[in-house]
Amino acid sequence: MSTQTVPTPRVTRRALQADAKEERRRRILAAAEQVLLAAPSREIGMAEVAQAAELAKGTVYLYFPSKDELLLALHERQVEDLFRCLLEASESGRLDFEGVLGLVDQHALSSPLYLPLAVRCLASLDAAVPSAVRSAYKARINGHLRVVGQVLEQQFSGLEPGGGASLLFSSYALIMGMWQLLSPDPAHPYPLDFRRDVEHALRALWRGRVAPATN
Repeated sequence: MSTQTVPTPRVTRRALQADAKEERRRRILAAAEQVLLAAPSREIGMAEVAQAAELAKGTVYLYFPSKDELLLALHERQVEDLFRCLLEASESGRLDFEGVLGLVDQHALSSPLYLPLAVRCLASLDAAVPSAVRSAYKARINGHLRVVGQVLEQQFSGLEPGGGASLLFSSYALIMGMWQLLSPDPAHPYPLDFRRDVEHALRALWRGRVAPATN
């Protein structure tokens, strides 16, 4: 009795290929994160990322044409993780100011990589990232800001339409600015506690923008 091979539908093949590409992309980003965690402030090379991912360097360049685009994608993934956790907290009814502050501390302030990588990406965004990539990145981040901002407007009575996204953006700018000015430097230590001072500044910012009951 002869058997016939049933051809794989074209749509299924495309889906499998897309899944494989996305998995490889995640693998490269995970490798880049691994390399950076060893020394967040140093320059890394695409060759060592490829080695950590167990891929050819040419394969890494197929997904990320430059190191700056790779680092930007890694930073975007970190931002998306924070936004996702904020939305999950909202769905479970835990999105008060203390909840927001706890997630910011967990994902950004206490992370050894988030802020150093964010500063590096912002410094190179206009000069080293192609305009099309830069525009797409900003569009995606703005989309996340709008979605999470609308959730904040539902949770906090003092926010007007559009105020949620504005508050998130202002909070991010405050954190980034304080990090660049006050981040720990073993050679020139500041008599300040970065996390404590950021928390105080965020409380003051939010107190001025949302209902007093949320502080």
